[in-house]
Amino acid sequence: MFRDHGFGVQRVWEVENRWVEVDGSIRPTAFVAGTAEGVELDVHVIEVEAGVVVPSCDVPWPFDAGSLEGRGVIDGGHVACLSAQTEVAMHRGYELPEAHERDEALLRQLD
Repeated sequence: MFRDHGFGVQRVWEVENRWVEVDGSIRPTAFVAGTAEGVELDVHVIEVEAGVVVPSCDVPWPFDAGSLEGRGVIDGGHVACLSAQTEVAMHRGYELPEAHERDEALLRQLD
């Protein structure tokens, strides 16, 4: 899906990542996908089991029942996203790049 829209894996979050096999390919579960135009997606793969969010990567933050209350659009299709509150919580405890600081300020307005 990512490649179809010009995205490629730019960085793997090694501390959080678990490599998994999908259809014969080894893939990361915590990574940044980006385009040549500079669009970035910070991806942390999850599964939802019986309504509970289960991370497929090693993350230091909890996911609660409201974690997926956000909504987004990808290629015209509506998708579940992390809530603004969860996004802000996920970006605590380390120094953010300037672009991410701007993103977080926007998220705090939604929180």
